[in-house]
Amino acid sequence: MQKLLPSITLLVIAVFLLGCEQTVSTESEGTRYEITQVDIFAVEDVHGDQVEVFGVGVGDSKERVLARLGEPDTIMEFPDIEAVNFEYAKRLNMTAPGLVIQLRGNQVYKITMKRPFNQYLHGKTVIDHTKDEVYFNLLGVPDSQEEVHLFRVFYYEDEGFEAILRKGELNGLSLVTPRPITSPKTKIDPAIVAEAQVAQ
Repeated sequence: MQKLLPSITLLVIAVFLLGCEQTVSTESEGTRYEITQVDIFAVEDVHGDQVEVFGVGVGDSKERVLARLGEPDTIMEFPDIEAVNFEYAKRLNMTAPGLVIQLRGNQVYKITMKRPFNQYLHGKTVIDHTKDEVYFNLLGVPDSQEEVHLFRVFYYEDEGFEAILRKGELNGLSLVTPRPITSPKTKIDPAIVAEAQVAQ
């Protein structure tokens, strides 16, 4: 028994540390923060490609999305930009679409969380902020911004986030691959316009 005690102690410590772990491995290099478990805005210097939603992150394959989230409630195709949106609502126990996974070339290009997804978010990550709170408490002044239909989209290119506002209130948050801020301004694609129209 005395010989087993150190082994049991190490096993208990390992299980405890695994339970406290807040990042998870992915099919890409490194680890990512699971947004349903971590307030990502409490993490210093986090970027959109370091975050995942139910085990899915930017750059992951379509197969991984389907394995982790199952079939979407709605599929919207945008042939002009070769994109497909997987929209999740009832499948994830939401009354309206709250999670949109945009695929391009069978890879996750963008992940957008809307207000119905708040039931899975924590702390400052909850989509319930004013424009001033986005500026001063969350993301700062955007690298660029654009009006789309009834929405204003703030682009944080270097960090890999997009904030979607309506009437001065945060309405959605997107994860994208970070780009140097010297890159050409991101143009709104028809998929976001369609999302904006559905959200009305």
